[in-house]
Amino acid sequence: MKERRPIFYDAERVRWRRTRRVLEITGALLTVLLAYFFVTIAVSVELPAGLLPDTKPGYHAFKPKKKPLPAREGRHRRIANLGAVPASYDPLRAAFFVSWDPNSLASLKKHYREIDLLIPEQLHAVSADGALTIVDYEHGQDRVKASPSEGVALLKEDELHQWMKSLNPPVELPIMGLLNNYDGLQWRVEEMAKLLASTEARQRLVHDAVEFAVEFHEAGIVVDFEEVPDTSQAYFRQFASELEPALHSVGLKLMMALPARDDAYDYEFFAKQCDAIVLMNYDEHWQTSPPGPVASQDWYVENLRQVMEEVPARKIIVAVGSYAYDWSDNAKKAKESAQSLTIQEALLHAYESCDKTTPAGVCAAGEAQVEFDSAALNPHYSYYDEHDHVHQVWMLDAVTAYNELRASERLGVQGTALWRLGSADTSVWPVWDATRPDDAVRQKLADLPPGPDLILDGDGDVWHFIDTPKSGHRTFTYDPASDLITSEKYDAYPLSYHIDQIGAAKKKLALTFDDGPDPTWTPKILDILKQKNVSATFFVIGLDANKWPQLLRREYAEGHEIGNHTYSHPDWENPNLSTTQIRWELNLTERLIESVLGVKPLFFRPPYGIDHQPEFAEEVAHLPTAQDMGYIIIGQKVDPNDWRQLKPGVPLPAAKIVENVLREAPKGNIILLHDGGGDRGQTVLALPQLIDALRGEGYEFVSVPDLIGKTRAQVMLPLSPEEQFEARADGFIFGIYHWFWVLITTTFILGIILVSGRTLIIGILALIEKLRPDRPEIHEPLPGVTVLIPAHNEENVIVQTVSSVLLSDYPDLHIIVVNDGSADKTGELLDANFSRESCVRIIHQVNRGKAAALNVAMSQAKTEIVVTIDADTEIEPDAIRKLVRRFSDSTVGAVAGNVKVGNRSRWLTRWQALEYITSQNMEKRAFDLLNCITVVPGALGAWRKKAIDAAGGITADTVAEDADVTIAIRRLGWRVSYDEEAIAWTEAPETPGQLIRQRFRWTFGTLQSFWKHSSTLFRPKYGTLGWIALPNIFVFQLALPLISPVIDLLFLGSVALWALEKLHLSWLPTIHATTDDLLRSVFFFLGFLLIDVFTCVLAFALERKEDWTLLVPVLLQRFYYRQLMYVVLFRSVKEAVHGRPVGWRGVEPELPRPKVPEAPRRPAAVAGN
Repeated sequence: MKERRPIFYDAERVRWRRTRRVLEITGALLTVLLAYFFVTIAVSVELPAGLLPDTKPGYHAFKPKKKPLPAREGRHRRIANLGAVPASYDPLRAAFFVSWDPNSLASLKKHYREIDLLIPEQLHAVSADGALTIVDYEHGQDRVKASPSEGVALLKEDELHQWMKSLNPPVELPIMGLLNNYDGLQWRVEEMAKLLASTEARQRLVHDAVEFAVEFHEAGIVVDFEEVPDTSQAYFRQFASELEPALHSVGLKLMMALPARDDAYDYEFFAKQCDAIVLMNYDEHWQTSPPGPVASQDWYVENLRQVMEEVPARKIIVAVGSYAYDWSDNAKKAKESAQSLTIQEALLHAYESCDKTTPAGVCAAGEAQVEFDSAALNPHYSYYDEHDHVHQVWMLDAVTAYNELRASERLGVQGTALWRLGSADTSVWPVWDATRPDDAVRQKLADLPPGPDLILDGDGDVWHFIDTPKSGHRTFTYDPASDLITSEKYDAYPLSYHIDQIGAAKKKLALTFDDGPDPTWTPKILDILKQKNVSATFFVIGLDANKWPQLLRREYAEGHEIGNHTYSHPDWENPNLSTTQIRWELNLTERLIESVLGVKPLFFRPPYGIDHQPEFAEEVAHLPTAQDMGYIIIGQKVDPNDWRQLKPGVPLPAAKIVENVLREAPKGNIILLHDGGGDRGQTVLALPQLIDALRGEGYEFVSVPDLIGKTRAQVMLPLSPEEQFEARADGFIFGIYHWFWVLITTTFILGIILVSGRTLIIGILALIEKLRPDRPEIHEPLPGVTVLIPAHNEENVIVQTVSSVLLSDYPDLHIIVVNDGSADKTGELLDANFSRESCVRIIHQVNRGKAAALNVAMSQAKTEIVVTIDADTEIEPDAIRKLVRRFSDSTVGAVAGNVKVGNRSRWLTRWQALEYITSQNMEKRAFDLLNCITVVPGALGAWRKKAIDAAGGITADTVAEDADVTIAIRRLGWRVSYDEEAIAWTEAPETPGQLIRQRFRWTFGTLQSFWKHSSTLFRPKYGTLGWIALPNIFVFQLALPLISPVIDLLFLGSVALWALEKLHLSWLPTIHATTDDLLRSVFFFLGFLLIDVFTCVLAFALERKEDWTLLVPVLLQRFYYRQLMYVVLFRSVKEAVHGRPVGWRGVEPELPRPKVPEAPRRPAAVAGN
């Protein structure tokens, strides 16, 4: 037979050289582009600075004349707090919390570990009928009458409880809810008096308050009824006497918040009736009194002493204030109240009245200085405002708190409660829980961290940072004899974030949209804006903009502004978000927009919680970085919360969105809506309605640049020629990234569909094949059969293989064994054991390969049917009879046997046994039904000799001669069948190296056979062979396995990214890998594992007498065995491209090509011949 050139053999290696050159050039170009890309996004885009002016209020110093300060016993005018009763003297540290000041939550987040008890304002008794009222400070001070269950449901959704739940583990801070008579705007004294006078109303309030505390799992209730009239005091005492047993009966506590020095209150009664009283020991001078100390030290101590004459110390929780009052002489003339300030605000006003030429936070000599009153031991100062009105400010800072804590400790009171979180001096916390402090503890008062509150100037929606936080410093004098701090001086003021809000304009509004572009909602919004002739600003997320660049182009082309909304929408309030990560986020989106539009956008809006007006320091901590990069920070005061859901899956209706916009429109100039990030159908419905409604109310729609006096070109700068080149290079990388993920996603989805569909179809077909009628039987006389066994170096198994054939129950049997140049004892063992067997013929030849050995044996076979068996395979006694019966059908050209792994002692061989059953044999069952089996295995297969001859014999141009000849005879129209009862046992490789060599030969041979017979694909004349079998080889044996490692790597990558995200490595770019992302990856990965398990279970159910314990390691197969198969496949593809000769032992060395002898020279012509 004519020698054929091996498939893929390339003697000159032309294909390999060209492929390698292309890969090298492509790799080099991609490396250069990637390096350039990372450099460009690591280096901030050059944006112009100074587009917005710096503005600061015109405060200046005032030197007041020394004069006696009026004294007046004050009355508590503020929201009261709660207390608890410890078992022994271990002072309780409680703190008041209010939801109407965002700084309160910000302070709690930092200091909740230093608090024993939280007293949040929760319940309000503001109606005469005794009904509970919830004031929703977070959404416009809405007042809602609620049952206890409804109240619990409402408060569970507030920011306090959402934050407590969000931590891992959740915060478990003891809480006693505050019940007062404040409705969010004023104290309801008249309604409270009527409530107390009504037995029915009191009972209702007692019942509902107790039920609320029980259902909310609180420690009790703190009652703070302000300004109880003298005529209502008896009813107030009655209320306490009714509430106390109701709470105690369910194991809860009751505390009453009472003002200091008010003879109308029966302190002794309340002390006996309740677990403790909270003495509100401040407001010596209050908002409507003349200026003076808020709580002078002697006044504070005397109040405690007077109360302790009636109330034991163990039942006293004393409230310690930390805030300031700012009295203006103009307010006094207008009969207005003093302004309540946080300590941070008070110190900022002092700093703002300084000479600004001095170092930050330091006032020059002679400027406004905080003075410490030696008699009151309270700090104070005075200043002129920008209208030259004189202000006097008195404070309760950390020094006054220290002195009050020491006095309370000496008097032995049960504990203290801080009024309040959010307003307090930040330096109070290091000494807050100290008892009998030493010098080291006191020295902590010297450092003044910035507070959580923000200083906001102006009324616009565009933010410009004037100052960023700076720590302050104080010096003080401690008197050991009195255990008091007797003087203090602010050497440097702590400075908070100072933000100038610019862009305010009467009756002008600008529309903005966040979180796009989105292919569903953005086009609809653009259509509406075009129809209504309104321009907008779109703050885009880089990831989405890279997916839908055509939408970005449309937004720009239709006259809208584009703003930066970060690349991956990270949690902007996350304190672990580093400056490096912020720069990556902004630069990526900036470079993307440049590459798509050719302009540099200057507008930026931060994502998540800060997409509302800034409220406390943590929200804006990262914004100065953006401003330093040159961005203009765009906020908004008109936020209709169109992203909210009434409940999961139910968005806020369009009518409510319109209502919210109309209600908030007078507050600001920029409207926040969303065109991405979820279902925005209601936003689309609301948009034309709110445009028409606002125009009807006289509002004019303008652009954001109009609000700050800029043009579109000034906030979206065109690129220079050099920048355009950079943008094109960046755009190429963005494009590669985008299409890579499109390809991966598409492949992933197709893979799931194809693998699941294939498993289901093959399972059904295999089951149908299993349920077919009885197998055909061949009638006597049985045709003769020749068994062909090629052998090369098989001394360990050859005797058992031939012996198993001799034990066959088939009568007319002949055996031809070809010893193909074995270097071991294979030939000797054959001669010694079988030379005397009349039915066995042994042929010895030089090594020429398996195909040549089979062809030699085939040429010596005299029977029409031949059976091929590998030299390491043993057959069952009835295997040949089972195979031969299939030839009763004259159209059958070959029959595949059921090959199983015999050596199952190792995990590696057990995995192979599993694979033989679930992949190879189950597929043969299904394809037998379709007549498209592509491999009759060399381990056990029967052939009609004339079919092989018609196909050209067994060729050597592939190393998978069994697959090659099977496809060849099927192409000739012969039927290829499978008999599950014809069983053979083969020896599987026991080491990874042996397995890789064997599977490389199989895979490379399959690749050769597919290539050789590729003309069969989708040819109608070949039927299911061309339409099902060969596509199955390409998709499921070649293409998907080549991609599967990428899917595995993506799964491992998602796990790694999730772990890195939890490590919070600041030097890495932002890793937006949530637990939901991880669970999604795990879900899909488990889906593939379940498909494997299902396939295995079905295959085992179809097999006879199989060992089900083989299923035990099935889940681990993907983590090791599959990886070996990936190595094999990649190596096979590489060698196919390389073009080197591949034989049964792998890649073979090439002999040097013989030199062609030169032709002899012709003799020169001789004259005269």
